[in-house]
Amino acid sequence: MDLRTIKVAKEADSNSVFYGRNIVFTGKLNVFSRREAAELVASKGGIPQNNVTKDTNFVIIGSFEDVMIKGNKSSKLKKAEKLISEGQDLEIIGEDDFYKM
Repeated sequence: MDLRTIKVAKEADSNSVFYGRNIVFTGKLNVFSRREAAELVASKGGIPQNNVTKDTNFVIIGSFEDVMIKGNKSSKLKKAEKLISEGQDLEIIGEDDFYKM
């Protein structure tokens, strides 16, 4: 599923925290499908991405129950942490905080 094909709302509120920001999802989301969450971001003027890049502003983390218990992280999460350690303005946010935003 290519999230980049989702149309970003140009008429969205420019005061939205997601407006003009690049968003990546990783892990299983509990409330929405990944596509539905990406469409929500796009309706707020955010730009859904498939992968973490130097342009990414937010990585939204769903659940990784078994994976995280074993100490493993998704490649997206690892890349986000690496970019943050290099000084990139990127935030890793849990699913619950994402919905509050």
